[in-house]
Amino acid sequence: MSVDIRSSKEEELEELVDVMCISFRTPPEDREWRRNTIEAIPGMGVDNARVVTLGGKIISALLIIPAEILINGFKVKMGGIGGVCTLPDYRRRGYAGELLRYTVKEMRRSGFITSILYPFSFAYYRKFGWELASNVCLYRINPSDLPPFREKEKVKEYSQRIFQQ
Repeated sequence: MSVDIRSSKEEELEELVDVMCISFRTPPEDREWRRNTIEAIPGMGVDNARVVTLGGKIISALLIIPAEILINGFKVKMGGIGGVCTLPDYRRRGYAGELLRYTVKEMRRSGFITSILYPFSFAYYRKFGWELASNVCLYRINPSDLPPFREKEKVKEYSQRIFQQ
């Protein structure tokens, strides 16, 4: 069977969503949420997905999230990488790595100056050129432990789910 690495096609949206759902063990009730993340992010869509196919079947995928950032006061193109996944039966064979190498070369040709991602493993992504640039911390605190706030009636709980993996 032939392996192909390329941009996803519009007619592959449902297969792409299935691969991501299976890879990330997304519960069935969250399938539409995962599908919407592909379509709802500004500048996104199935054409910003890159896939590895084996015999015409998608086995590995990722999303490029186009954005701009400021570096020394200049706007530059930045490509966020998200949703990197491989179906369980095809893992540990190098497909995601080849997909990342392909995508980085393609992004360079398209004028992306830099890229970011939030990895499951720094060591894994370091092999492909990414390096630690910042830390993200999640704090869970009981609101009653916070000091009194004079405008507390304006504070509301925030519970929007984004990019769960």
